[in-house]
Amino acid sequence: MGLQNTQVILCSLWLFFVPTLTSFEDFINGIFPRTVPIMYPIFHAAVTGCNYLTVTIVMERILAIDGRFTDTKTWSSGITTVVIRKYILAVVLFTIGFNIPLFFETGVNGDAYPLEVFETDFKCHPVYFKLYRLTLELLIFKVTTWFGLTVMFWTITGKISYYTSKKRRLILSIKQVAELRDTRIVLGLVVLFFFTNALPLCISIVNILRFDIPEDVTRTGNLLLTINSSLKILIFVLLFPNFRHRIIDFILHPCTKYFPKKSHILFHKDRSHAFLSPLVITVSHLDDLAEKNTPMTRRDHACVQ
Repeated sequence: MGLQNTQVILCSLWLFFVPTLTSFEDFINGIFPRTVPIMYPIFHAAVTGCNYLTVTIVMERILAIDGRFTDTKTWSSGITTVVIRKYILAVVLFTIGFNIPLFFETGVNGDAYPLEVFETDFKCHPVYFKLYRLTLELLIFKVTTWFGLTVMFWTITGKISYYTSKKRRLILSIKQVAELRDTRIVLGLVVLFFFTNALPLCISIVNILRFDIPEDVTRTGNLLLTINSSLKILIFVLLFPNFRHRIIDFILHPCTKYFPKKSHILFHKDRSHAFLSPLVITVSHLDDLAEKNTPMTRRDHACVQ
């Protein structure tokens, strides 16, 4: 997911910020237009992937908490890291296939200078507009993600409110607290999604209705998508030790494999929640309690606050 968010940031910087910051006419009039028909579909695919990976993470949280933060379940709730990787691979392949038509929507007029990006007849075709733009993009890319995240958000919120009441909170085990903490972080990502994707959703609906949209509104929507991905990267770096170690290893050893050594991996191979939302409690005393699966005392409870 970090890779998808990084892709959104880089593509948005190239498409929407570099043209406004550079003053080289040869670049603006000759080089940049040739990159737009390629970079925009990649940007759209990255945004699609981020949205569906967010849905996948929230679904994983529902499985991890098992509806009631039980102690009898395993950490992975029957879903191993290998299975989760397959789900993520399926999301990546889906986003690539879903956005392939975007490569044929625009072209570059090489006979004129400065070069002009134009809409092809393929994009304006009535069948393509109704099937892809109206049906697939709006329903699959927008409505499905919003509806699914809204339902799961309120479901998880209700479970957290019930099982963190004063009577039940002091009897939670350390594993339950770890699950609870990860779940709250994921809910924060969902709130961030709602806030930053509201304007792009409205812009998409207005585009389908074929009304004119001010350029400043479109830029604001793209800026919100960039902010969404940037804040997610910041959250991953600050709160998720696995992601932070991978970034450090990649910076220090760029010629080696992207994934760090096994000694740097902090999560258990069967903890699916540690792969998607790898927040690991590093206090040794709490880890000992987790291995024994013992309930927390009042003192332990104060340590995790």
